[in-house]
Amino acid sequence: MNVSAEHDEQESRGALPEPGPKMTVVSGLSLLTGILLTVIAGGGVLHYQRTAAVNAQLRTANEDLKQKRVALADMQAQLEALSEQLQFLRSYAPAHSGPPGERPAASAAPVAAVVPGEPPAPVAREEMPLAAPPPKVVKTRPQRVGDDCELVGKSSAEQARTLQRCVAAMDSPPAKSRSR
Repeated sequence: MNVSAEHDEQESRGALPEPGPKMTVVSGLSLLTGILLTVIAGGGVLHYQRTAAVNAQLRTANEDLKQKRVALADMQAQLEALSEQLQFLRSYAPAHSGPPGERPAASAAPVAAVVPGEPPAPVAREEMPLAAPPPKVVKTRPQRVGDDCELVGKSSAEQARTLQRCVAAMDSPPAKSRSR
């Protein structure tokens, strides 16, 4: 039986194809294809993550930009309002300045109109009067300890009380001092 077992074993080996270079090439190609597909899938995941992060940063930057545009528009509106007020004050000051008993005629220099959306026209220095009226001498009484009229940092109720006290102090006639 020994001889027939060896013979059967040889016949069974002959029926099966022996592993050769074709099987090695096919398994190598399938291994490389699997590695390549894994690398492509990993690259796709990394690309998606980076794209999502960049999109999130872009959305944040766009929101910040919108907020800054709104703030800029508010500041431009404030600038326009302030330039109009400045033009009014520039036209008002020369017309109403001078000695108390005398009123000068209207300003000879015309005041340029403010056009929204355009920067205000520069005003030449010659338009403003060079000689300022002498300052009025105002005698102020020394402030007592309780006469603090600062409103900064106080609550609205404290501000109202402070305003009432300071206005009453300004409206009241000054105390007559004894003269010798």
